[in-house]
Amino acid sequence: MMSDIIFLNTFKENFEKHKNKRIVIYGLSYGTKLIVENFPDFNICGLMDGYRTDGSIYEKKILSYQEVIALQIDMIIIVARPNITELIRNRIAAFCKKNSIVLFSADGKKLNIKMNKLDNEYFSISRELLQNKIDTYDIISFDVFDTLLMRKTLQPKDIFSLVEVRAMKEKNIQCAFEKNRILAEQNLLASFIPNYLQIYNELQFITGISDDEKEYLMDLELRIESQMLIPRKEMVRVFDYAKSRNKKIYLISDMYLSSNWIGNQLKKAGIIGYDELMISNEYSTSKGQNLFNVFIHKVKDKKILHIGDSEAFDIMAAQRNGIDNFRILSAYDMLQISVYKEVLYEIVDLTGRLQVGYFISRIFNSPFALFESDGKGRVKTGRDIGYIYMAPIITDFLLWLANKIKDKKSARVLFSARDGYLIDKLYGILRKKESLIKLPEGLYFLTSRILCISASLFNEDDILWSMNNTFSGSPEELLKKRYFLTEGEIEYFDPNKYSSISQYILAHKKAILSKSAEIREKYMEYISGLGLNGDDDLIFFDFVSTGTCQLCLSRLLNADLKGYYFYRFNTMDIAKQKLLIEAPYTSEGILAANSLLLECILTSFVPTVKGFDSSGKPVYLEERRTEEELCYIKEVQDGIVEYFEDFIKYRDVDDLDAKDISLGEIFLKFITPQYSTIINNIFRTYIIDDEFHNENLHVSNIYQY
Repeated sequence: MMSDIIFLNTFKENFEKHKNKRIVIYGLSYGTKLIVENFPDFNICGLMDGYRTDGSIYEKKILSYQEVIALQIDMIIIVARPNITELIRNRIAAFCKKNSIVLFSADGKKLNIKMNKLDNEYFSISRELLQNKIDTYDIISFDVFDTLLMRKTLQPKDIFSLVEVRAMKEKNIQCAFEKNRILAEQNLLASFIPNYLQIYNELQFITGISDDEKEYLMDLELRIESQMLIPRKEMVRVFDYAKSRNKKIYLISDMYLSSNWIGNQLKKAGIIGYDELMISNEYSTSKGQNLFNVFIHKVKDKKILHIGDSEAFDIMAAQRNGIDNFRILSAYDMLQISVYKEVLYEIVDLTGRLQVGYFISRIFNSPFALFESDGKGRVKTGRDIGYIYMAPIITDFLLWLANKIKDKKSARVLFSARDGYLIDKLYGILRKKESLIKLPEGLYFLTSRILCISASLFNEDDILWSMNNTFSGSPEELLKKRYFLTEGEIEYFDPNKYSSISQYILAHKKAILSKSAEIREKYMEYISGLGLNGDDDLIFFDFVSTGTCQLCLSRLLNADLKGYYFYRFNTMDIAKQKLLIEAPYTSEGILAANSLLLECILTSFVPTVKGFDSSGKPVYLEERRTEEELCYIKEVQDGIVEYFEDFIKYRDVDDLDAKDISLGEIFLKFITPQYSTIINNIFRTYIIDDEFHNENLHVSNIYQY
């Protein structure tokens, strides 16, 4: 092909002068295959991959980081598409710099291996520092919102956006609520400090809503506000510390809500035992006006420290009144000085704002999360790993899928084992919530590449087709592990007798086809037991795939299944190319480069199914995951479920266009080491056993450097 010739000529032109250096190619793609086969005189010492650290391909050894160091490699050449090249550069830049390895892209560009670290004086702020300061004061005053409590939104006005959407759906109230709610408050603030009812009276005057509509909106805003409020846990610890040191504690807030309502929210968050809660609308003055002066007269000549997030109203206003202060940042302000700030440039709608709000409410719940951090977040628990990094892209996909299939009322959705386990669970939650839409029925369907292929071998051509899938192991192992032949059925591979692996495998054709018929019979009994047949409208889910299982099942059922995947691997297989498959993500995207991070989490808690016994019960391969690893998977899944349930409280299937997959890939990217520090041993050591290819895939390899 002309494109291959151009690629090879460009590579030769750029790297001919380096051919005697110790070279490693990063990537196992078709481009790498071309390079290895066409430049045998280049000193290519081995290959690297994000997940594989052993075995071989294209007659080259796949190297671990440690092996690259031991071989004293001079240069690494990344062979990948441009955006994936940048991801890989970020992944291994620190490793290359540490080991004096030059890094190139396949087009000859020398890549930057300097890691730019953020620096900000706020990175020196810790809870211990604040507590030590508290020790030297008599009176401690705290701001409330964004200090002791925070909303799970990007900014406070997002509450109004959520109210507007809900009010239109539930009551068809169309009053441009967000815009006019803000305007009503601003109108009154020009003259006095309003309370909640006064703001709504002004809103009614502006918009002409009825008394019933006003009451409904007032109640709805309070409900959503309450649902979205969470404690900043480390600040609650600071509050409790001040109590333990017998300090007088005052809470001071510029707020339109009542002290009774706010007090109840504080109590829910475990914040009790303060001396007084001072709310601006109940004193008819704000912190920027005279509220601090009122406070000073209450406490007389005591030494005061005020703690809050607002530069204008907690810091400067306190200073004007002679009050010492300590500023902690809101989660939103922390986002803007962190490595994650780029996500702000990608937000286009309320869905994105909500996603970023959930993200910062978790990763920056603590105002001290950036202490000595270089601007990166730190995450320890599996639950947080699931909630922060993985749940957004999974949620995006589920809502995309639901949009695609919501009109297929009579269809059945097969969520294929094992990657469909969690997706099936989440789909069930969504289907229950979206009862009015009547999404098609979902079913967790037992299948695997091993089972599908072994059940779909009818003739010699099928056997040869099945061998197109690579296998890392001996020919004898291939017969045993992929075709399920017994030791007594397997002839020893003699290279003098067989000129190829294919010839050797076909020598066992009779046994292979007999075993396939046996497996197929039991599998079809399972399928029939589910009430599935070729006349059904069947939708097939897979995570990432070329379409192997879908193709085999289509043949077994003699039906055209419609596939919906996260993304579809490219394939040269003509039959697979003809499959009906849609996917929102591409092989060039962030998901493709990090898919194993999700693959090991979406899975079920039983091993790969390989067949069914005489009584129709599934038979599984050996479980190789440890109890600790299974517990970790459960923790991560719990975090994903928590996020999903949080999210669909406020966003519906109809809120999202079928093409809108929002910010999920960006949050998944944030799990990588240039953005986050993951302090979790299982995450850093997890290995996937790929029984089909007989390989070990090191999920944590992406995070090693």
